[in-house]
Amino acid sequence: MVSSALIWPYAKRFVSAVHNLRNKNIPTLQVLDAFRVPSIKRDIVVYQPLEGLSLRSLIRKKTDTKKLMLELARFFAQLHEQGIYFRSIHFNNVIVTGEGSFGLIDVADLHFSSAPLSISKRVRNFNHILHCKEDREAFALVTVDAFLGEYVKNAAFKSEQKAAIFTEKASRFCAEKMAGLAE
Repeated sequence: MVSSALIWPYAKRFVSAVHNLRNKNIPTLQVLDAFRVPSIKRDIVVYQPLEGLSLRSLIRKKTDTKKLMLELARFFAQLHEQGIYFRSIHFNNVIVTGEGSFGLIDVADLHFSSAPLSISKRVRNFNHILHCKEDREAFALVTVDAFLGEYVKNAAFKSEQKAAIFTEKASRFCAEKMAGLAE
């Protein structure tokens, strides 16, 4: 078996993702240098972190969670409209900058499309954002309907019918994930 990491190493995916995010005006870290260390057969990336606090740490501080969650809905819609699918999205990988913008870290696991994400990919991406129980608890404070309503308002679905299909599928999916809170 051959790993994709041999063909497209993690460090190169990371640098490429940072470059693509910056081109789309999504706040992220800044790559200062990237190089290969042949003696240890490793690629190294030197970067300047994105200044700010993780969404999870702000929620733990009880910083207006409902407002943050609605802002996250808008940001999530923005990512999907720009064709960005972030498999590693969770509240520690979303940074709220000092200016109040949302940004991303730990970005090697991003996939970029030239078109907005399909409905199925959008819904599937909710699996990642709702994976962690602590994040689901914060999500529950705003309600699924409010989050999805804010998301749909900021997504550019081509028709009301597509928005309705997304909302129905995402609502069902989120309800299943949120049911896990009781466990």
